[in-house]
Amino acid sequence: MKAELPGPRAAVRSADATPVFYMYFSPGANISEVGSISSPSQFSLIALDPKSGPHGGVREVRVAHHGLLHMTYGNDEKKSSLFDSKRIRPYVYKVTPNGSLNPGEYAFIATTTLAGTAQGASVVMYDFGVDSR
Repeated sequence: MKAELPGPRAAVRSADATPVFYMYFSPGANISEVGSISSPSQFSLIALDPKSGPHGGVREVRVAHHGLLHMTYGNDEKKSSLFDSKRIRPYVYKVTPNGSLNPGEYAFIATTTLAGTAQGASVVMYDFGVDSR
């Protein structure tokens, strides 16, 4: 299973290879609910694969793999980058990649599940692009 974002490029762009992000979370987030995110630790920073196609193409990432007898979900470690987060105040975090990112398309992605099943999965993605080094 793949998550797709429309278009060949994200609208949010950075000329800096180590961009800084701020994540804001709802104080009422309930971690047991599908789609409820309460911390940067629930995200992965992933390089997206641009694919050509109609209307300019898409950017995609694998979020689950279906085997003969099972389904696993999670992100491809080869496409993941580590990042640091620092709590600024309650529910607000400053997030920076651990190292320089190569030019390309990226997303912070969080996958939540309901009762451990991929059928109840919800994917949250925030995309951006890095233009130069």
